[in-house]
Amino acid sequence: RSGGRTEVVTLILTGIAVNAFAGALIGLFVFFADNAQVSQITFWQLGSLAQATWPKVLAVLPCALAGLAVAPLYARKLDLLALGERPARHLGVDVERLRLVLVLVVALLTAA
Repeated sequence: RSGGRTEVVTLILTGIAVNAFAGALIGLFVFFADNAQVSQITFWQLGSLAQATWPKVLAVLPCALAGLAVAPLYARKLDLLALGERPARHLGVDVERLRLVLVLVVALLTAA
């Protein structure tokens, strides 16, 4: 953070680091798994919904609904942010707060 602002490069590099760590963990799971588990892990990585059941869907439904309810509230501010950080600031957008809230909302939706 410089001057109370989070740099975009910092966010990108943090995302790359988290992705590398998660990839290493998945690789570790694959290394220690037997053939049946490797097949299940591979299907899971490819987005398979074969193991999805209604109780599992209901377990993540509150997170998905919360994220989907909050996301449209920030649509106009995101449109302003698309103009650039400086113009968005001049138009009254608290860019730091918006960035933090949107990272949390996107994480919530991704987790769901």
